[in-house]
Amino acid sequence: MATAKKSVKKATVKRAPAKSTAKTSVTHKVRKTDAPVQSFRIARPADPFLTLRVTRQTIYWAALAIIVLALGLWVVDINDRVQRIYDEVDSLNQDSISIMSPAVQ
Repeated sequence: MATAKKSVKKATVKRAPAKSTAKTSVTHKVRKTDAPVQSFRIARPADPFLTLRVTRQTIYWAALAIIVLALGLWVVDINDRVQRIYDEVDSLNQDSISIMSPAVQ
């Protein structure tokens, strides 16, 4: 007996998307013209150079300067204390050396 053939379904074919026929418009860029050359003149400053205007930044810099100076004085004070201790040790050593050595006559 012969087997019956099965019907095969063909895959559906989709149509290609339609291409637009609208023409694109061409835009031309306008080149900017250069600014006219002016002579080099020294402009007067808006504020005089030695004016003092207190701002937040001025306060921050002043606080930083005070902190740096205080730390510098602290280091100098510590150095002075250490030098005094060295002087005391040297004077004690000098006294002990002079006591131990016999007087030669």
